[in-house]
Amino acid sequence: MKYMRRVYEACVVRRVYEECVVRRVYEACVVRRVYEECVVRRVYEECVVRRVYEACVVRRVYEECVVRRVYEACI
Repeated sequence: MKYMRRVYEACVVRRVYEECVVRRVYEACVVRRVYEECVVRRVYEECVVRRVYEACVVRRVYEECVVRRVYEACI
């Protein structure tokens, strides 16, 4: 009976250990997904900022061209 108890206890210990390993792997995956979502969000936000900046540059160039044409028309 002592042998059977030891085998049973070893199985219980193994299951607990395996559950801990599975939990750690799962938690690592969750952390990775959260990190990747943050990276994707930052890249998206940087793209939005870049587009807004480029739109402002294009607008300034356009306005300078309009001002130049008006100036040239007055000359």
